Amino acid sequence: YKRQVEMRYATTRNFTGRRVTGYRANRCILARPVAEALARVQRSVRAQGFTLKVYDCYRPARAVATFMRWAEGKWGRGDTRFYYPRIARRRVIPLGYISKRSSHARGTAIDLTLVRTTANTDTASSSVEDGAKASCIDAPREAAPASLDMGTSWDCFDVRSHTHHAGISATAMANRQRLLRAMRAQGFRNYKREWWHFSLPLRGFVRMHDFLVE
Repeated sequence: YKRQVEMRYATTRNFTGRRVTGYRANRCILARPVAEALARVQRSVRAQGFTLKVYDCYRPARAVATFMRWAEGKWGRGDTRFYYPRIARRRVIPLGYISKRSSHARGTAIDLTLVRTTANTDTASSSVEDGAKASCIDAPREAAPASLDMGTSWDCFDVRSHTHHAGISATAMANRQRLLRAMRAQGFRNYKREWWHFSLPLRGFVRMHDFLVE
């Protein structure tokens, strides 16, 4: 099994409701050391009956700027409360869910989850559209069979997305810990407010790039 790639920002299935500026293809781009470390993680979880599912990798600087405009209400659609059900849109920046500088733009960060390889992942991973769910908090109850319950869906701007939030189920916490252990074993660091976000500290990788994902 290879890791699954579902770059949501190249589609309309994301918190902006639009295809994000800079994304033209379902392609995961990473700095070589990060890609190599991720390949080792994939081999590790595959031996346990899982595969990685990637939602975002390298992110163009123009996309980061677009996110800032969205948070200010200047871009995107206004009917995407699914992703921020309990806070105001303008609060996503001060609460730390969106930043004007992103390790994604350096090619050193990745958003991902775990999927079972024992299920039919070709049809299970995206069988339920976001619009059919009440919010990103309710998503796990309607998740496709292959996806592990992580307590929230990806890109959920809510305290329940905090990696060690006590309000999620024991099953979801165990699943988060499984992902956390696998990533940490290869040197990745988790962002405590987002269970899905990991970065690999690399000396010299400080520049934010702005080439297209295509």
